Amino acid sequence: MCKLSGILRTATFALILVTHSGALLAQGTTVVGVCDIFADLDRWNGRMVELRGVIEPWGQYWISGRECGTKIKVGGLAFDNLIAFLNPSDADRLALHPVSFGWSLPSRRKLNEMAYYAMLLRRRIIATVVGLYETKLPIESLSSTRFPGQYSGFGDQGVGVAQIVIQDVRDIVLEPEQKPGPAPKK
Repeated sequence: MCKLSGILRTATFALILVTHSGALLAQGTTVVGVCDIFADLDRWNGRMVELRGVIEPWGQYWISGRECGTKIKVGGLAFDNLIAFLNPSDADRLALHPVSFGWSLPSRRKLNEMAYYAMLLRRRIIATVVGLYETKLPIESLSSTRFPGQYSGFGDQGVGVAQIVIQDVRDIVLEPEQKPGPAPKK
């Protein structure tokens, strides 16, 4: 009976770790909605998160929360709802928290391939991103004190309100093509 109880406990623990995509989460990873991140920027700071959303591949990769509503305003600047990707190989220079993982090469290659097709076909990328979420605290530090009116966030030109140090990108798909509806009647 004791052995069976241990097996059931292990099976239950494994089941709890399974996400909606069927992939196992890293221990301590929290599934978070993209809009939930933008509603409370510092809540998940320094924690492993799993986000599913639109990936924008311009200049670098970003998780977009443009559909989440209001922009974040700091020091007179209006930030787009963007989370910059950070490759763990750059974490020693750019991460705010210690990083002890890497981003798998097959995952990066797949994302790069899908970005190529997304631009070619003019479609958006939807993917699940797992990594270490970071933002600056206090939030006011996203605006430069040295150069007022300048962004001091994350990513290219500091325009992101946060960054995610990437451990994995999976379940990468192109958004289904939108069929044009019937022409409006006059």
